[in-house]
Parts: sequence; C-alpha cells; structure tokens
Amino acid sequence: MLLLYSGISEVTAEIILDGDLSCIDYADVRILGGNSLDPALKPGERLLFIGGYYQCNPAKTGDLVLYRWGDTKNVAKFVRGVGGDLFAVREIAPDQWRLELNGQALLNSLDGDYVLSEKRSRFIRMFARKIKKDEVLLLGDKTDGSHDSTRFGLVRVNKLAGRLFSLTRKVYKR
Repeated sequence: MLLLYSGISEVTAEIILDGDLSCIDYADVRILGGNSLDPALKPGERLLFIGGYYQCNPAKTGDLVLYRWGDTKNVAKFVRGVGGDLFAVREIAPDQWRLELNGQALLNSLDGDYVLSEKRSRFIRMFARKIKKDEVLLLGDKTDGSHDSTRFGLVRVNKLAGRLFSLTRKVYKR
C-alpha cells in the first residue's frame, strides 16, 4: 500500500493506492478538461495520474481512469462495468434506451439513469453482452452520453493509461 499526500490545492488529498505497485511507470498532475464528468468532477479540477497502474491491477467498478483513445486523445472516464458483468441496453419508452448492468439501471453520481435516444444508442447496443475478462465499460457522468463507451464501445484494459484521483475532493463512486 502506498499513501500519497498532495498539498497542490487548498484541500490536502489523501490517496491510498493499494494493489501491485510494481507496474507504475510515473505519476503526475493532470487538469481535467471538458465537462463529461460533471457533476462528479468539474472542468479545471486537478487530478493525480498514476501511469501504468492497470498493467498489473484489475480495473474496478467506480475507478476513475485515463483511456488512450486513438493515437493522440486521452479521456477521463469512470469504470461502470468490468469483466463478468452483464451489460444490456433496454428500450424503456419510444426513443429512450436505458443502459443496464446485471439487470439494474446504471446510475451516475446523482443517481440518474443513463438514458440515450434511439439514434444515440445504436452503436453501444452492439456491445450488449457479458463483458469479457479483459474489457471495461467506461462512462462519463452525463446521463445522455458523452465521448465514452456509448461512442467507442467496450475498452480493453490494456488501453487504460492509468488511474486518476481527484486532488480537490472525494469522488462519489458507484
């Protein structure tokens, strides 16, 4: 276990990092851009990045991660589903498709259901199945979708650049 303290912001963050630490490449501070994690995290918040963490540790539901999307873009998202979970996209009303995990509605940090329009749900419906051992479902906190698994599908764990921690507040984990 590694205990990290940061006095970077007006609030001191205490971060307990457990698991196998041998795969950690480096750590640095990142500034959150974009608003897809709002309300859990606000644009401009400082995040501690732990590079390489998932090379030797499993991703867990609720983890905040940095995903390498393509060759140049990194996106911060929450892990909402892991290997073994049953992911479904269910039509609940005309033009309303709800994301579900293990038979329950997926909820964001404010207990809102992730509900997509029919058009917005088309791509992610192709991935409705039992999530494979080496895959994760990544979502922002916007209940109508963002640049997340609703746009790029399930993600292989080896594409996770590392784990993120808020340096300014405790992130609500679902």
